[in-house]
Amino acid sequence: MFITKSLRVTLFLALLALTVGAVGVEQVAAKTVVAPKTVVSPYTAAQIVAEINNERIAQKLAPLTSNAALTAAAQMKVNDMVVNSYFAHYSPTGVAPWYWMDKAGYEFIHASENLASGFKTTKSLVKGWMNSPTHKANIMGTQFTETGVAFAKVRQNGVTVWYVVQMFGAQFGS
Repeated sequence: MFITKSLRVTLFLALLALTVGAVGVEQVAAKTVVAPKTVVSPYTAAQIVAEINNERIAQKLAPLTSNAALTAAAQMKVNDMVVNSYFAHYSPTGVAPWYWMDKAGYEFIHASENLASGFKTTKSLVKGWMNSPTHKANIMGTQFTETGVAFAKVRQNGVTVWYVVQMFGAQFGS
């Protein structure tokens, strides 16, 4: 679900009320979720997946396939981080990354998540992940076959930044 600039967060909060770290928590000043299609971002999901796959292929690993359910899970997660003013794998109320995968209908046998904030290009984003042992382990994980990426623009301490969520998974029977 994409939320336009004009749609207030109140609707999203109502939806969240019905449902019920490693990177660190950052406070977010913005309260409006802006979908990637409504604004110009420094990267696209396809670019991020392509860069990740370049890293995997360089190590003779199979590329990851984009998965619509994982992309939906990543979008729900990044929206939740913006709306609830956090930047972490677990929400302030204890919601785990796997919750969003379940909600998106992704039945996984293996799953993980990478988060990023503040990178200005796809190459710098992926380089940042590759320089982090835990993020790199997700990118290079042979147990993963699929991925989904989403991002949202936020104001953080008066500066516009992008939050990026990448979900990794493998489904039962894959």
